[in-house]
Amino acid sequence: MFLRALLKGAIAFPLTLVGVHLIAESQSPGDGLPWWVLLIDLVPFVLAWRWGVAVGRRNIEELQHGYTTHVLTFGQFHIGGGSHVRDTDAGPPWDYSGTWVLHRDGRVKSAPQPGHDPPGLYPSPARPDAYELWTGASWTGYYPT
Repeated sequence: MFLRALLKGAIAFPLTLVGVHLIAESQSPGDGLPWWVLLIDLVPFVLAWRWGVAVGRRNIEELQHGYTTHVLTFGQFHIGGGSHVRDTDAGPPWDYSGTWVLHRDGRVKSAPQPGHDPPGLYPSPARPDAYELWTGASWTGYYPT
């Protein structure tokens, strides 16, 4: 799913540039671009955000079923944070040693190792009434609604 999102972005961004260029070429010299061209410029950014959120949602769904097909080293697809979060400039670290890691076709890449908590949603240490995303190594500060 992540590669699909990257491919969509690789298509959307250049198409937007071509569209804006064609609009600019159709204008008379000295005329400014219409205001709605700014909206066209924002389209690939909005789409990239939505695709990233979809990848993150899918990642959590997989983790809740005991496996993942998308492995992160650092980072997340959600806005989170808090004083209890162990974070780096690249985002929270991930440890998948406690869960099944599968290829996209379902073949096993790695099996869970005993003694490791798998990533997923758990009761939060910061908010007793909420579930928080645990990366297997750190809390993220992300509380799904």
